[in-house]
Amino acid sequence: MASYRLFFLNDKGQVRDFREIVCEDDHQAMLRAASYPNEHGAELWLQSRCVTVFRGRAARARRPVEPAYQPATGHAKLHQLVRDPYSKVGGS
Repeated sequence: MASYRLFFLNDKGQVRDFREIVCEDDHQAMLRAASYPNEHGAELWLQSRCVTVFRGRAARARRPVEPAYQPATGHAKLHQLVRDPYSKVGGS
């Protein structure tokens, strides 16, 4: 079991709070982290490694995007979509 930290951001992109999440792997941690509501975004970290970045409700309201997670796509595509949701992944 690994101890992840989910950092919640304020409207200026600064850390305002955090939660510790204990999970088996990155995938489980991302799913649990996604269930927390966040207005301005959040970052999921495992020690010094950023696992993923979540856009907040305010950012999603400005420009809707396709859901980043699709079970058959795998972690590589998920990470790329979370970091750049407007990119085309997989040559489509």
